[in-house]
Amino acid sequence: DINMALSALLFGPPGAGKTTSLGFSFPKAHFIGRAMTPGQYPEGLQSIVSTCGYSDFTFHHAEDLEAARKVVKSLPKGSIVVFDDYSDLARMTVRKSKKKFKNGYDVWDNVIDTALDLFVDLGPHSIAVFNCWLKRANADKGTPRGPKLVGQLIEEVPAKCQMVLEATYQPMRKPWPWAYSVSPSPLDITKDRLNLVYPISPAPMNLAEIFRARGVALPYKYDWQEKLTGQVFDLLAASPNPETERAGLKKAMEAQGLDTFQQAWVLRDAYDRLTIQVSLAKAASGQSNNLF
Repeated sequence: DINMALSALLFGPPGAGKTTSLGFSFPKAHFIGRAMTPGQYPEGLQSIVSTCGYSDFTFHHAEDLEAARKVVKSLPKGSIVVFDDYSDLARMTVRKSKKKFKNGYDVWDNVIDTALDLFVDLGPHSIAVFNCWLKRANADKGTPRGPKLVGQLIEEVPAKCQMVLEATYQPMRKPWPWAYSVSPSPLDITKDRLNLVYPISPAPMNLAEIFRARGVALPYKYDWQEKLTGQVFDLLAASPNPETERAGLKKAMEAQGLDTFQQAWVLRDAYDRLTIQVSLAKAASGQSNNLF
């Protein structure tokens, strides 16, 4: 087994907010992906700028998984690494291998070895997140719903991850109707080896708050952010109707000089923290998580 602190594979349809949620959760991460235009970040990461409100994230261009391995090896130990998007990197690795090898067995040996060696390169004490497209289930063929990966990678890569989470549509979830889910169904490639999400599934799309709820220390974007988020959470936890506090909190943060992006970020983390705490308490008492 790979001795890695945390590894999560996410999958879901376009527009579910996976990349945006990672921009909020891991502002200090190293984002690795394939840029179509040299010197720029991929179009998919634009949501971090437009929704999270910052553009100074760290991006590393990689054409495929072999190039991604070189980037990972150059990073400090214990780094937070986000592969976005991993499905594209895997596809490009297959394409490159087919040009390099004539024998099909050699092609897939190279692809699988490269993908699995990446886990070794990450090493202990790191956090790695693999953001993937969705591959829908085919009941007639017996193929499960899961990450869109080529060949045997659809089994090999999730097997190495500690968590495999699906972004699912939850219309009762406000203000963002998407959540991370873990399903016991054999037709869904999801799992939670660390039991972080399963007790509260469907969980807010906020990996940072999910990890923090279990004692994982993660860096914030701004120096003031941790303290203010904690203060807002305490206020919400003491309120008989937390949702009614939203407008007043926005006005108070605006008076403190926070812009609209920063206000939304603090509220997002504080409300998600409350949701997670309530869900964990219900799970501990044997109740189902029907918050959504």
